Amino acid sequence: MKQKIQTKLSKIRNKLFSTRKMKIVSVLIFLAVGGAIFFSANYFAKGATYGWLQATWSGGADESAVADHTNNQTLWTKFFSKDTNVVAGETLTLSAGTSNVTDTTTVQFDAGTNTNGTTLPVTHSEDEVKLNLGYDATGICGNFYVLPLDRGGTTPTTANWATAMSYCDSLCPTCDLPTLTELTCMCKNKASFGNNFVGYYYWSATQYDNGTRADTVAFSNCATGGNGKPATYYVRCVRR
Repeated sequence: MKQKIQTKLSKIRNKLFSTRKMKIVSVLIFLAVGGAIFFSANYFAKGATYGWLQATWSGGADESAVADHTNNQTLWTKFFSKDTNVVAGETLTLSAGTSNVTDTTTVQFDAGTNTNGTTLPVTHSEDEVKLNLGYDATGICGNFYVLPLDRGGTTPTTANWATAMSYCDSLCPTCDLPTLTELTCMCKNKASFGNNFVGYYYWSATQYDNGTRADTVAFSNCATGGNGKPATYYVRCVRR
């Protein structure tokens, strides 16, 4: 009898402990799942990258309307500013103070003209730009440059031969009065050298009659001639 009672008590005890274990396990699982959800929601965030198309700036400054990943993706006309008095037109212009710019990519830097209509050759090499004061006669008349203006500049003036020679020498260390051959070629190809010559005689550096006379070229028809050095004619110099 006593043996039967002990057996029943043992079964009841085992059943009670099994139920308690199940409750403990259930609570632990609940806490684990709940904690995972809690920490995931509070300590992990997802990010996104987005952009929008600015159509114009005509909408003006607006501190409340914004473009985001779901709204105002295209044709956006507003811009954000701390100062709502900012006014912008259809285009936005950025300006900066004086600065130096180094050009290392331009292949051809000689396509432009200056403001007086005279084209001057420009050479470009890596980050250096050089302005050549004259028209390159290479392949046309010889290895020299024709200077862009006569003596006197935009109002050409005449001079005797000695003054013409000293004038060209004073312009640069390699500047000269052209020879008769060079001057004749310059006349025949004047369209390549600015085409701004006077239609009259120009002095050349070529002398004759024991140095008492010098050759000239009429730029009206490229005819050659000569005269005594005291005579006055127009002067166009070259740079070698």
